[in-house]
Amino acid sequence: MSANILAHARAYVAAGLSVIPIAAGTKEPAARLLPRVFDETSGKTRASWRMYQDRLPTDDELVAWFATGDAGLGVVCGGISGGLVVLDIESVDLAARWHELASGLLDAAVLDTLPMVATGKGRHIWFRMPDPIGNRKLAVVERVVLAETRGAGGYILAPPTLHPSGVPYTLLAGDLHAVPVLAAADVQALLDAARALHAPAVPATSEQASGDVIGAFNQAHRIDAILEQHGYTPDGRGRYIRPGGERSSVQIVDGRAIHFNANDALYAPRPDGGHYGQTPFSAWCALEHAGDLRSAVRAAARLLGLAQEPPARQPHTPAGEEHPASWPYAIHDGEIWMDTLDRQGNTQTMWLCNFIAQITSETILDDGEHREELYTVVATCQQRTRTLEIKRTEFEGDGAVARIVAALGARARVNPRTQIRYIIDAIKACSTTVVERLLFTHTGWVGQRFLLANGYVDRDGWHPSTDCQLPRRLQQYSLAGDDAPLATALARFDELLELAPASVMVPLLGGVLLGPVIDSVDAAAPMIHLYGPTGCHKTSISCAAMALWGDFTPSQPTDTWTSTSNSVQRLGWHLKNAPMLLDDYKAANVKPQQVTFLLQNYGDNMARGRLDANSDLRNTFPMRCVLISSGEDQPDGEASTLARILSVQLARRMVDRVRLTNIQEHARELHPLTVAYLRWLAAETLADNRALHQQTRTAFLAQLEGASDDATNPGRIASNVAVLYVAWETFGRFLDAGGHWPSERVRSWLTTCKRELFALARAQLHLTTQERYSQLFLETVRALVASGRAVLLSPETGLPEPGQVLLGSRDSNGTYLIAQAAYDEVCRHMRAAGRPVGFSLRALSQLFQQDGLLQSVEPPSLVIKKRINGSRPCCWHLPPDLLDQ
Repeated sequence: MSANILAHARAYVAAGLSVIPIAAGTKEPAARLLPRVFDETSGKTRASWRMYQDRLPTDDELVAWFATGDAGLGVVCGGISGGLVVLDIESVDLAARWHELASGLLDAAVLDTLPMVATGKGRHIWFRMPDPIGNRKLAVVERVVLAETRGAGGYILAPPTLHPSGVPYTLLAGDLHAVPVLAAADVQALLDAARALHAPAVPATSEQASGDVIGAFNQAHRIDAILEQHGYTPDGRGRYIRPGGERSSVQIVDGRAIHFNANDALYAPRPDGGHYGQTPFSAWCALEHAGDLRSAVRAAARLLGLAQEPPARQPHTPAGEEHPASWPYAIHDGEIWMDTLDRQGNTQTMWLCNFIAQITSETILDDGEHREELYTVVATCQQRTRTLEIKRTEFEGDGAVARIVAALGARARVNPRTQIRYIIDAIKACSTTVVERLLFTHTGWVGQRFLLANGYVDRDGWHPSTDCQLPRRLQQYSLAGDDAPLATALARFDELLELAPASVMVPLLGGVLLGPVIDSVDAAAPMIHLYGPTGCHKTSISCAAMALWGDFTPSQPTDTWTSTSNSVQRLGWHLKNAPMLLDDYKAANVKPQQVTFLLQNYGDNMARGRLDANSDLRNTFPMRCVLISSGEDQPDGEASTLARILSVQLARRMVDRVRLTNIQEHARELHPLTVAYLRWLAAETLADNRALHQQTRTAFLAQLEGASDDATNPGRIASNVAVLYVAWETFGRFLDAGGHWPSERVRSWLTTCKRELFALARAQLHLTTQERYSQLFLETVRALVASGRAVLLSPETGLPEPGQVLLGSRDSNGTYLIAQAAYDEVCRHMRAAGRPVGFSLRALSQLFQQDGLLQSVEPPSLVIKKRINGSRPCCWHLPPDLLDQ
């Protein structure tokens, strides 16, 4: 074994890679060197490396493992190593073949950065991904694995370890200490190239009879031409995108098409691994003839001039019905029949099902990023009629008929001897009138139109429309139009401004007005959080402001904090360029991790990306709204989370209740003002808003940095208030240009906005610079000990007195806080003081570790066992003078 193995191990750990020792001459972890853990299944202790999936080994552990040089070096894959995944290819020849395939799928700049390691037989290709996959077999031939991945839950041997064959693992290209992070699309292409190592077999439709016809067809046609004729589009890199797909998932190998996406009509996995490769004939048979080999062979023979056309014949049509356009299908007495040919070429009639169904409309749902097609199917069986919405991709499978039968009930039957694809084809053939529609499933701008639930606004004004189909919960985003006088709407808006002090109304209405212009700012929108005690009308005043966008009442906000993060995020996806009111935040009911998850995704305009089972990137749905929140408490969290919020405090008697009641009764009179503003925006170019935001942010940031030396995230906070100022400045230009406000009033109000937004920024900066939860916890412990309510045993103190809580002990080696006892007592103290507890016991341990306060731990735990007052509880080992006043 290499003498410098310890240096390599330290270098890997420094690069963010978790390592473990490997027994010499094997690929197995060195059990004699690893910690032992209790196995609940066997009731015994055993050596385990699993803990190193959650933490990096310490330097002491590295020395113990590798100082003698007789252990090999393994690298743990998955999240602990930055999302490391390793592609393991069985042989050098296969690796060369993989590189040839991958070079047509990946940009050379990406492919050349991937580290490649020579193993005992083949090659390892290292890469990272944000959401690492696990161990997968990608190509298998007769139980021999040609290519597989080692990811989450796995490990690999790394240079300079010796392979069991005696050959050392050697780096051939790239840098193992700077493994690149790949985009999901590049990962998919890399894995597809590995899957293609399994030589594509010919599908059954190219192996059966009539080989002369099939061979002639394959010689006369190219597979790429067949694909393009049926809606497959080339991506410019030798791959194809399936119909309805968004990313390339088809690859041409040796004149055959391999389809990797399960939603593809030509997707054909083999039971023993790999995929069938589609020849021109097999693809044509599946796409043109629904897989009917006999029909495809006859049609191919006629197409190639290898057979005479069969004599013309009249399709069989039951008496009294004529459906020549739908041949070979016919409807008779509410049932579907089909003409077939026997072996002698004679026509026979086969019953398919005892119901009829027709596609009445084909609807495209457009959410601004993705499109989904739906069929509206009307089915009738013995006077029972049902209407179903079926996805187009689902309709092409066996599940569509099952759904129709289930909707029609026990009377509906199908011929068990027929094939479902005939019924599907018959429904299409009998659907003579199909209406095509395009519906949008989001609010906001589409070109120069601003969509809402009941219509849209363009430069010509308000247009009632059904082009926008929002979820039922968002139907309240509807305007009454512009029939009412604009002067009345402006008067209501003046009342709205006077509902509460400017310190409240400037950020609240700024958030409400921000949505239509946020895209022009090119900056993240903050969450405006209005908080205060029960009875201060925070929900009512928020709904009054939201009345600019529709019908909102305290009993009907957009959503509440009690909903799941995923459902809130999905609603925010539909509300593009519009505000979203999230009501009723209470720290006791909302977990801190929910706030962090939601606000980080919202502030970064992102959503968690994942790959599906086929390594295709799933659609993501980040929030596209402007988030407005209300509640009794302020959200708690780290500085990075709080910097995404602008917290606005509302006290009792701050709201003018008379004006509030008046606005609630006449809220719809505000709608013409919104229509007029959107109409003005549709005709305006807002190219200067980005520069205005940068200038305003710079000015706010200079004042914030001058006001505090230890500011945390001042740049983001300055950007947040600058975004709101841009919203007000744009709205002010609208009021000035239309003569709705005098120019002097507009300038005076914008000065007020700057003053109030800067005050809000300073308050938020103070909130984000407060100490971390770990420090708040220690301060509370200090207060408990100083007050005599709690005690820490030491050589100078005696046993706890009655009424005192024992929190731990301390000596010259450190302070030992009993984790559970200290956490419970601090939580009781904070709740008694009316302060929410925003951290768990486990999170607190991790914060102590991040702060560098833990003096020792007992892996895999972050606590140690310490004998205190006759027992050995789990304790945090902290510095000895940490709790000194």
